[in-house]
Amino acid sequence: MLTLIEKTNDKAKNGSYRYRVKCDCGTETVGTYSLMRSGRMKSCGCLSLRKGKDSPNFKHGLSKTKEYENELFLKRTYGLSKDEFDAMLAEQDGKCAICKAEAPAHHKKRLNVDHCHATGMIRGLLCDACNRGLGLFKDNPELLHKAIQYLSIFQNALAR
Repeated sequence: MLTLIEKTNDKAKNGSYRYRVKCDCGTETVGTYSLMRSGRMKSCGCLSLRKGKDSPNFKHGLSKTKEYENELFLKRTYGLSKDEFDAMLAEQDGKCAICKAEAPAHHKKRLNVDHCHATGMIRGLLCDACNRGLGLFKDNPELLHKAIQYLSIFQNALAR
């Protein structure tokens, strides 16, 4: 949306020159080459005022919603689409793969994607407590087995 008019003699804090540009809306403004090149400056500011489908924040019908951010996170972090996540959730009957706790309805407390940190392989969906527990035991079956033996000793002592 910006058209270069001229290079100015003004310099930014980092020493780069500022450029006078004209926005498609007709407003003239000044910005650095790096801001325009990186895409952090796309207009004089008029784009951020737009609403609806003309808005630069409008993405596939989801404009900066938590659901859209969650979709991006799943795709970027685990390579999972929302449909794949939902299929895993349905396969586990909406419950944690370990303790079988119901998945909370609130989107901030959904089940976590459990994955192997060494290979990146996705193992299943876990509640926050089970996911943290595995992480604290460093995904080490031997440590978990020792913890089970430790708890069994005290469980047997209480039963007597």
